Amino acid sequence: MTAMRWAQIAPLAFTVLAGACHAPQAPASSPVDISFRLVWTGPADLDLYVKEPGGTEISRHSTHSPTGGVYSGDCNATPETMCANPVETVFWPKRRAPGGAFQYRVRLVNVHGEPLPITFTITILHGTRIVSEEQGSIAQIGKDWGPRDTRWPK
Repeated sequence: MTAMRWAQIAPLAFTVLAGACHAPQAPASSPVDISFRLVWTGPADLDLYVKEPGGTEISRHSTHSPTGGVYSGDCNATPETMCANPVETVFWPKRRAPGGAFQYRVRLVNVHGEPLPITFTITILHGTRIVSEEQGSIAQIGKDWGPRDTRWPK
C-alpha cells in the first residue's frame, strides 16, 4: 500500500479497528518475576525487544524464550491489529526469569500517518512493583531507542 493511500485511510482504519486489538498482557491473576511494558498512543507501530541474560531476544520475531519469557503481541503492525490503547509486554512467569542483566530497546516500524517524533513509556516491574519508568521518543522509521539495561533480581 502506498504511503499516500495509507495516509488517506489510516484515520478511518484506526477508528474502525481500534477496538479489534486486545494485546494480551502479563496475566493479572498469575504473578510474574520481571516484566517490560511499552505503552504509547496513536496508530504508530512500535516494537519492544528484550534480551534475556543468556542472549535470547524476545520480540514479535521470537515470541517465547526457553526460560519462559513471553511476548504479548504486536499492536498496530497492520490495519487489522490496530489497538485503541497500544501496549506490548514481555514477561516471565513467577520463578522462571533467569538472573542477570536484561537488555531492552524499542524500534519504530511505521508511523501510519502519525507525526514524528513518536513518544512512549517503558515500565519495568519486578512482580507488581515498578522499579523503572522511562519516557522516550523516536523520530525516524527503522531507528531504535536504547538499548537500556536492568538486572533481575535487583
